[in-house]
Amino acid sequence: MGRAITRLRAITCLVGVAALMTAGVAHAPGASVSPPPGAVVSSSHPGFTWTVPPNEASETIYVAKAPQTTPEGLFFDENVVDFDFLTRDEREWSPSSALYAGSYWWIVGTRKRNSFESRYSAPSAFRIPASVRIVSVWIRRYSYVYFPDSLDINVTWSANTPQLTVAAAVSRAGRRLWSARESETALIGSTGTSLFDWTKPRRIRQGSRLRVTVMLRAGTATETVVRTVRAP
Repeated sequence: MGRAITRLRAITCLVGVAALMTAGVAHAPGASVSPPPGAVVSSSHPGFTWTVPPNEASETIYVAKAPQTTPEGLFFDENVVDFDFLTRDEREWSPSSALYAGSYWWIVGTRKRNSFESRYSAPSAFRIPASVRIVSVWIRRYSYVYFPDSLDINVTWSANTPQLTVAAAVSRAGRRLWSARESETALIGSTGTSLFDWTKPRRIRQGSRLRVTVMLRAGTATETVVRTVRAP
């Protein structure tokens, strides 16, 4: 008799746990699908998808640069980098403004269909790594007659960071003759241009073989291009 009661209690307990789990799923706020928590995303316009319980509808989506939330579950206003109102119960979305490289968090807001009560999913993290690209390097003899022994180094670049460093150097036979660098502001989706001028020292003969090195750096991202030219 004692064994039968114990077994009955165990079965009742399991049924109760299963019911609680089912109820939790039915009433949980929207859950993130992609990007999954901790994902590394290469696009500056990532695509977001999520699920919503049957008794709820999508209402809002927020992307922020910090995970802290208010007691209601919303990100603090000063940390929000993009958001949107979802008027058609959408389950996917992409930001209209490009996101710079960095760490982000996103949440989805839902509303109950019968009471219009708003709730928010837990913040889900993702990261966009820094990337830089040298589009072109154009080197020519300076065109002005007053600077006949100069080289004009024109660098076109792109980056997904707000700031980057562009550096140029001229060397001969493994010895650096000159270097310079510029701090630049980048706009995602556009290219920037950096200009450098190098004047040949008198000790370097005209026509000497020179090595021009151009490097971009933004955070841990770097790219280098090397060109061989003749001294003016």
